[in-house]
Amino acid sequence: MLSKIKSWICIALLTAASLTIGSLSDRSGGLAGEDQAISVHAEEVTEQEERGLVTNLILYIEGGDGEIRAWVKNQFTLFPSTIVVYLELYSSETYQESYTTMTLEKRVMTGDLNMGDTLETSAPTNGEQKYWKARMRYKFDERDWISKETEAMLYNGQGELVN
Repeated sequence: MLSKIKSWICIALLTAASLTIGSLSDRSGGLAGEDQAISVHAEEVTEQEERGLVTNLILYIEGGDGEIRAWVKNQFTLFPSTIVVYLELYSSETYQESYTTMTLEKRVMTGDLNMGDTLETSAPTNGEQKYWKARMRYKFDERDWISKETEAMLYNGQGELVN
């Protein structure tokens, strides 16, 4: 009975956090001046581990001002944990399904992405139209590595999303 109560409490906290965080997750409004075009694509990852850890990581990719930017934000973590995160940006002149056939442009890491923190990186387009993909690898405490990535997105030389 006690484990059912704990499960319901976790679900209630996660639901409340998701509703609150959902309204905060749009970063594009404050990043650029009104006349700049910013294209943002996000992949949201919510993980619930066996020992009760719940976290909400969001992986973004965007372009503008002649560069492509990627970031991972830890929107919410329930219960203390160490979250190691690697963030990578890949590019290719042709569409590729997998990051393994693309060129690694940038890689950054943090030993612990705390709740509310963001890990960011960027790479210049060098005036070339290319497909770009953001990828994150992360793990909680001593658990296995998990990998998530965005779709391959086509950006022009100015960093604007091509439809």
